[in-house]
Formats: sequence, structure tokens, C-alpha cells
Amino acid sequence: MIIICVDNTPIMLQYLEENALVAFPNADVQTFLTAEAALNYAKTVGCDVLLCEINPPRLDGLFLAEKIQKLN
Repeated sequence: MIIICVDNTPIMLQYLEENALVAFPNADVQTFLTAEAALNYAKTVGCDVLLCEINPPRLDGLFLAEKIQKLN
């Protein structure tokens, strides 16, 4: 399972990563400070679960979720 976490605040990103690993210890959890970087990663590797804020800078979280969903 590939989990992508996106948040522009490093401490929140760490919190998301830690909690994702608690819930799914065998998951491949990737973290990104920008939605653009997360989208580029998802284009090449894929994504099963996306954890992100709704209104990050530059790229809306809901738009990001739609783009990643279309990749799958």
C-alpha cells in the first residue's frame, strides 16, 4: 500500500506520516511539502491513500485528489 501525505507544514507532515504508519505499519508512506511534488510521485509510482490538507498553497487538495484518482 502506498500512502502519500501532503502538508506545507513540516510538523503536521511528520504527524501524518507517524499516524499513517501506526495504522498501516507495512505501508510505503511518502511525504511531500507540495502538492505538485506529490502529484509527480503519484504519476510514476501510484497512490492508494492520500492524506492532505484541503487548501494548501498553489494546488487545491481536492483537485489533487481528483488528479490522483484519475491516474488509477
